[in-house]
Formats: sequence, C-alpha cells, structure tokens
Amino acid sequence: VLIRPRVGDFVYNRTELSAIEREISFYKNLGINGVVVGVLGEDGTVNAAATRRLVELASPMQVTFHRAFDQCRKPAAELEKLVDCGVHRVLTSGGKPSVMEGMDTLRDLVDAARDRIIILPGGGVSTDNAGYILETLGLREIHLSGKVKVHSPMSELSSGVSLCSPCEIEDFSWYECDGDKIRAVKNLLDKAFR
Repeated sequence: VLIRPRVGDFVYNRTELSAIEREISFYKNLGINGVVVGVLGEDGTVNAAATRRLVELASPMQVTFHRAFDQCRKPAAELEKLVDCGVHRVLTSGGKPSVMEGMDTLRDLVDAARDRIIILPGGGVSTDNAGYILETLGLREIHLSGKVKVHSPMSELSSGVSLCSPCEIEDFSWYECDGDKIRAVKNLLDKAFR
C-alpha cells in the first residue's frame, strides 16, 4: 500500500509524519504484506531518522522506499542509509524520468545493493521493455502502473466550467490501470523465470 499524505515534495512536517504513522498502523492491523513510503530531508537526502521509525513501526510488514529516492543527489550514499534503516526494497528509475534512461545508475545500484536490499526498477516500464530490464539488471522484481488514459463518455461541458485547476488534471480524462498490460508483463515474466 502506498502511503503518501499529499502531493508535492517528500519533506514532511510532524503532522504529516503522524498521518503516515497512523496509516502504517492501520494497514498493519489489517494484515497487509507491505507499505511504500518515502521521506526526504530539506537537503535532498533520505530522512534516516523518520525512515527508521517508519520501518520499525511497520514491522513485520515489508517496507519499500518509493521514487522519492530519485530526487536524491547521491544515490549510492542514500542507498546505504536505506540499508541501515532496514528498508527491504527501493523503487527507482535510476534518478531519471524512466528506467531505460536510468539503466547505468540502476546497474550501479544493483551492484551496491548485493543481497542487502532489493532494487525495484519502476518508471516507464512496459510490455516492450520489462524483460530487457530484468535480464539486463539480473533482477526478478519490477514495478509498472500499466496505465491507460480513459476519456469520459460525456460529450461536452454543459456550462463551460472546468472543476479542475488548469494544467493539473482534466475533468474529462484520467488514468486507470489496464489489467491486460499487467497480465501481459506477468505472463512474460512467468515464462522467463520458470
């Protein structure tokens, strides 16, 4: 379960961190397998104290540090912090907009991670590149949204008034997970790892 109290950056105040902690406790009590969190400091580094506290609170659930990691300036050093905090995996595109663009950094992270933390490539993953990414990096896990843009069946605005802020989101289209895309990648991986 992704736990993110708001849009924007990943520097959270005490109230926001309390909300994250409450959500972790809620999902832990439900018996969820894992949570995905990410907390940074103002200097663009992993907030180790907060991350360690969240990992301890979440135990025995798995904890994945999300793509907030891609905003860190020194990924190798920040990876070591996550290992020290007890994080199980880090979701990353290698500090680039997509995994394919971040492959060099991802290779370095996989080498540095060894068996201490799982590198989970995510960002721009599709049926076309998932197999290549996993084979090239020697990994067995991958993240993708498998999204597709859905358009409203509503033919036109009756009043001409948009209910969304310009440039943020659209009133009459949105993204949804496409089960066929997810299934196709899963089938591809099932065949590769038999």
